Amino acid sequence: MNNDERGPWYLLTGLVIGIALGLFYAWVVQPVQYVDTAPDTLQSNYKDHYRALIALAYLGNEDLLRARARLELLHDEDVFRALTEQAQRTLAENGSDNQARALGLLAIALGQAPPGPALAVTQPRLTPAGVSTQTTIIPTPPGAPAQEIRSASSPTPTHATTDTETPAVSTILPSNTSPPSADASATVFASPTASPTALNAALPTAPPTFTPGGPFVLLSQEKICDPPLPAPLFQIEALDRFNQPIPGVLVIISWPDGEERFFTGLKPEKGAGYADFAPETGVLYSVRLGENGQPVNDLAAPMCPRSSGAPTWGAWLLKFIRP
Repeated sequence: MNNDERGPWYLLTGLVIGIALGLFYAWVVQPVQYVDTAPDTLQSNYKDHYRALIALAYLGNEDLLRARARLELLHDEDVFRALTEQAQRTLAENGSDNQARALGLLAIALGQAPPGPALAVTQPRLTPAGVSTQTTIIPTPPGAPAQEIRSASSPTPTHATTDTETPAVSTILPSNTSPPSADASATVFASPTASPTALNAALPTAPPTFTPGGPFVLLSQEKICDPPLPAPLFQIEALDRFNQPIPGVLVIISWPDGEERFFTGLKPEKGAGYADFAPETGVLYSVRLGENGQPVNDLAAPMCPRSSGAPTWGAWLLKFIRP
């Protein structure tokens, strides 16, 4: 009689208690632990840490192929945008400048490199003549076969030569190419009788390298009024002493109420050493490149007079050079 009066409620109560005990055991007593999970399943903060590690590794070894392969595991819709946004967040949150610079440089490298696996890859080889060579795969348009350029270095003759022997050095150029200039690459093969002097004479001369010098100084300041802009703009260019653009240079723009930091080269379509900033009206700004660069003070939003109608907005073009 008592069992009939209980009804089905005791079954529902037992079900609720069982579910609660099961959740408590699964979440508290023995929760699920993920081991060796895929990078694209990570939380956003761990993805940021993963990108930072890839960027720092690229800064050390400059292996763009490996960096791209690692970033593809995150399945980002736009890898370039993800890296640039993280670099800006790192600076805005007073994070590591070195980490932000690494992220920016990796974004620039990916933005300038052609898509696909046809990136420059250098591999050492050893010819039968005992001459150490390097083979470089040159980027080609999609669908075209990659070209190889082999350059000899550190020749090691297999036997001594006599004065009567004539060094045999032949140069083989890729198809559809013109003869090499002073800084062009060619394929050089040496016979076993080639002397080191003759072999080195046949190799192209490497272009001069530039060692970073002192702080950036202002090279020129120009107001750009044509074409008129919908909003004022500061355009910054970083150049080396050969007037070549430099990517990855820290740009610091400060004003009485704040400061913003970013890098050149994050807009590769406008130039490797280019960066810009949208100022507010009625505010004076100071612009410098790097922590110790020469500041350009009292910059205001540029106004451009018009022959008819109200004035329009323009841009300040600031070119900085590192001597």
